[in-house]
Amino acid sequence: MSKIVQVNKRVIYLVGGDARKPSFPDRQYDVLRSCIKVDIISGVFELKTQMSHRRSAFGVCVIGKLIYLVGGLNNQEGDEGIVKGCERYDVVGDKWQELPKKCDVLYSGITVDVIKKRYIYGFGGMDWEDILNVPANDCERIMRLDHLKLDKGW
Repeated sequence: MSKIVQVNKRVIYLVGGDARKPSFPDRQYDVLRSCIKVDIISGVFELKTQMSHRRSAFGVCVIGKLIYLVGGLNNQEGDEGIVKGCERYDVVGDKWQELPKKCDVLYSGITVDVIKKRYIYGFGGMDWEDILNVPANDCERIMRLDHLKLDKGW
């Protein structure tokens, strides 16, 4: 399933997801890189520019007209691994931008939220060491990113 994020009263975006469980199983598209705009009033959907990186199990949030994606997994067969890069999508310009390397994270399953329309907080997540240890290591992670000062990183 894709991650769903609402950008205004009328529009949601479905981004990324698990290729084994596509949001639109009757259509052919690259689920892991997908960005789909849906007008929830009219029911019309539109494929937008694809993400830079394939992702599932990532964090997603919105600040203004920007959708931020944090971490995740690349579940492409033969290329499995954690996606460390973060990126953001400009809903007006229909353009993806990779964030500076200082914003990289090495976690999947991270939850993110926005505070004061400026700060992105990341909670939890698992790295490869956590994933390979069954049961997973108990870990508590809290990270903060100022989206106005991306050069500072997390």
